This record gives sequence, structure tokens and C-alpha cells, in this order.
Amino acid sequence: MKEQSTHYSTYIASIHLTVLRFCLLLSARHEEGAARLSDVRNTLSNSVVGVTL
Repeated sequence: MKEQSTHYSTYIASIHLTVLRFCLLLSARHEEGAARLSDVRNTLSNSVVGVTL
């Protein structure tokens, strides 16, 4: 993966954000009783289709 910045702190922040996203997916999977993380990810991404940055 190519980052937009060359600052070390940006790389560290990116790694932490990736871990947080994974933990949120695991939590949602546990709450919904889903068999696969991809099912949870698809459900969440479909529910935020209208949200833009």
C-alpha cells in the first residue's frame, strides 16, 4: 500500500487506524453472530453509502 505522506508518524497512525477498523469489524461480527467478517463489512458499507468525506 502506498501512503500519501512520507512522515513516520503518518505511517504509525495508518497502522493504528487499520487495527481499529479490524477490531470494530470483529466486534460487529460478534454482536451480529455473522460467520464471516466480509458479511459484516458488506452490511456496514451498504448502510453508509450516502456518507462522503
